[in-house]
Amino acid sequence: MQVSSDLSIVDLDVPFGLMFAAGASLNAYSNLGVLAVVTWQVLFVSVPMIVLAIRLQVILCGSVGFAIISFTN
Repeated sequence: MQVSSDLSIVDLDVPFGLMFAAGASLNAYSNLGVLAVVTWQVLFVSVPMIVLAIRLQVILCGSVGFAIISFTN
């Protein structure tokens, strides 16, 4: 990984923060997928909660992308 000559921490913090968020999301979706295959009834609870969480992010923050970025900082 290349950094700038001033060795700014932003050069390293942004990629690591992005990879942490991607890894956490992948982990959550994987867990939900295994849980849905083993006990499919969980989808009756988890799908409405995911929709509700996304709607609340849009209402409170204005967009889903802004809410995801603000939680990673």
